[in-house]
Amino acid sequence: MISGAHGHIRQADADDAAALCACYRSGDLRASVLDGKREPLEPSLDELRETLGRPEVGPGLFYAAEDLQGCVRLFCALRRAPFEARFGEFVVFYGEESELEQPIAGEMMAFIHRRAFTEMNLRKLTAHCLTIEERLAQFLRSHGFVGQGIMREAYYARGRWHDFEALALLASDALERPACPS
Repeated sequence: MISGAHGHIRQADADDAAALCACYRSGDLRASVLDGKREPLEPSLDELRETLGRPEVGPGLFYAAEDLQGCVRLFCALRRAPFEARFGEFVVFYGEESELEQPIAGEMMAFIHRRAFTEMNLRKLTAHCLTIEERLAQFLRSHGFVGQGIMREAYYARGRWHDFEALALLASDALERPACPS
């Protein structure tokens, strides 16, 4: 567990399933709840509990950011591509968009920068968001991510097509301008 001024970043576990389930069930369209085929995932509480309890979901993959009172505010996943590629994918799960503006979110990003670029020695992180996820895109940009392009009409939901934006953060940029923890 990493402690900061505004909370703790720790490995997510089976006890976090209810909080993660609430992120999936927020009702908003989000890239974080889509699978590789851009289909919305709707895992049950038991499925999430089982998944978070698996050893392969252990260190280095799924984290919970909780405030000083112990309430989980955000989750994030950091998945490494094959070793030769030296890049990873970063995903943020949240219930309310306002959580992205809380100081614990900044501490989570500082942790991810350190984990990805110092401990895992990655060269680049990628992230994706729907273009309607403006607060998420703003959050990522405020922590060094740069837009890499938009996939037009990549996801159909609620009667219309939605665009995806790809963002990336290079290790050289992250180490030059570290994430602000608050």
